[in-house]
Amino acid sequence: MTVRVSGGGLERGRVVSLVLLVALLAGLLGASTPARAQPRAVWHDEDIAAPMNDENLLIPAPQPLSPALPGAGFSGDGAGSLFDADEGPQALPNPQAEQELRHRLRILQAQARQLEAASKAQGRATVQQAAQAALELGLIHLHGSGVPVDAGVAQQWFEQALALQPQGRAVGAMAWCYLQGCQLPPDADAAREMITRLRGIQPGRAAFLEWALALQQSPLIMMPAPRHSGGGQRLQVPQPALLREAARAGDVHAHVELGIDAFNQGQETQARAHFRAAAHGSPAARANLTMLDAVRQRQQQGGAAAQAGGRELEAAHRAHRGTQGPANYSEALRLYRLAAQQGNAAARNMLQLILSRPAADGGINVVWMRELALMDFSGELPQLAAPVSQPQLQRDPTPLFDWLPAYWQERATLRGLLPGD
Repeated sequence: MTVRVSGGGLERGRVVSLVLLVALLAGLLGASTPARAQPRAVWHDEDIAAPMNDENLLIPAPQPLSPALPGAGFSGDGAGSLFDADEGPQALPNPQAEQELRHRLRILQAQARQLEAASKAQGRATVQQAAQAALELGLIHLHGSGVPVDAGVAQQWFEQALALQPQGRAVGAMAWCYLQGCQLPPDADAAREMITRLRGIQPGRAAFLEWALALQQSPLIMMPAPRHSGGGQRLQVPQPALLREAARAGDVHAHVELGIDAFNQGQETQARAHFRAAAHGSPAARANLTMLDAVRQRQQQGGAAAQAGGRELEAAHRAHRGTQGPANYSEALRLYRLAAQQGNAAARNMLQLILSRPAADGGINVVWMRELALMDFSGELPQLAAPVSQPQLQRDPTPLFDWLPAYWQERATLRGLLPGD
């Protein structure tokens, strides 16, 4: 093929050829030059070193504490996952806080690798301390407490803790990792084996993890929600007997689940009892009690509206907005009139607005009624009506969260999700 190039085009071609030649030479020179060292991670080796192996115990060496890739979290993609991770660690408030956090991590790291310097007399106590430190480091990485969430590194620490103390909490930690999929996809058989071992150590937590495994493998079944919540649907809890067994053994996460289920069924008294039983070890239970107290306070404040046609006004709102079935504008108009006759100012204001724009035939203007349904005239100024919904009760991020000391709980970035979300 022949290509004709003008004089100017030839000059440009020569320039392009020279540029390509320079780039090629630069690439060749770069390949023969030693690679430049990458910038150091935030967690420096002199601050937090990787634990050394103990050949007698065959302990796998976890990787050094270092930031994970953005968005790193559970790598498993099995169905029924209850929990997810926020992106990245929480920002530290000041350098002093960062220094304290790094210092605490260094102490844990030193404790996890202190076996080599232990004497025979101190051997057993030192092994227990090293196992606890390894477990704590795993929990820190699992929940993103001051470091990025990294379930893979967490499992490595859990495996070290399990090798040091085969009858400790690391059994439960490994059960959760197999159930959730910390490094590999979820493995139900391996999780079940660990849960069986855990029954001789912590029967309550074992029963809860068995329930979590059943939830992961069961289809989500929705049931009608009670009328007090405005209708809708709620999640049916599978195998509640396992939850009750775990709660009888004192498991805080089982109490939280039973409390949420009781509230969804309109049993606030039972819900509060479960949350109180778990409050000593579950931040979520304490938050749920606070939330229920706030809801009760709002209800008590609104109770004054029951006077002067308040009950009729509430019934009119339900009929107008269709919160417990299809909207019924004729019934809403009747109830507004009844409330207004009893002296309710909000009902009188709403009634005046409804009648200000009648339909062409003099009847109810359906379009205007639909627009007014979105407004609340109970205050001095009209505003959008608050949607009818239940409080969003909380769960702890994982069933291992209560094993994490309070200092690290406050810095956790992992957040719990509702089943089915």
